[in-house]
Amino acid sequence: AERAYLISVSVGLSARAMKETTPDRKKLFGKSSYLVTLFLNFFAMHPIDFQVELDGERMEFRASDLMAANCGSLGYKALRWWPEVQPDDGHLNLCYLEATTGFDYLWVVFNFLLQRHIRTKRLDHVPAQRTVTIREPQNLPVQGDGDWIGNTPIQVHLEPAALKIAVPVKS
Repeated sequence: AERAYLISVSVGLSARAMKETTPDRKKLFGKSSYLVTLFLNFFAMHPIDFQVELDGERMEFRASDLMAANCGSLGYKALRWWPEVQPDDGHLNLCYLEATTGFDYLWVVFNFLLQRHIRTKRLDHVPAQRTVTIREPQNLPVQGDGDWIGNTPIQVHLEPAALKIAVPVKS
């Protein structure tokens, strides 16, 4: 069954956090409950070799988080993947992070909060015009817009201009 997601679909530690964050933890910590789950997995993260297709072209990425993003926001206004990742630019971006420790994640979050988007071979993004398919490894948790939605493999397809937004007229 096809489902629509506006912001992102991802595999890796972020998806694991969505799957492992319990309703009780959400009640107790609110929006920060996912950060608590990430902290509990602080030393359990390991990069994975992913087999991916971008618009039919096969690629490999080593990453601890792999995200097909239509929007740069990561749940908090000040926390963005990249300024170039925009919901109205007509393409998806495959964002990847190869973090070998929790400290790598903290470094990225710290720099993102300071709006320093440093591209490296371990932290970057590549555009896809229409389709991102994450083929391997199989049976990893997948999140869509903050909810656990299943396991890999997963195909994400962009539907340009599918969302219509009504805004009030300025008086």
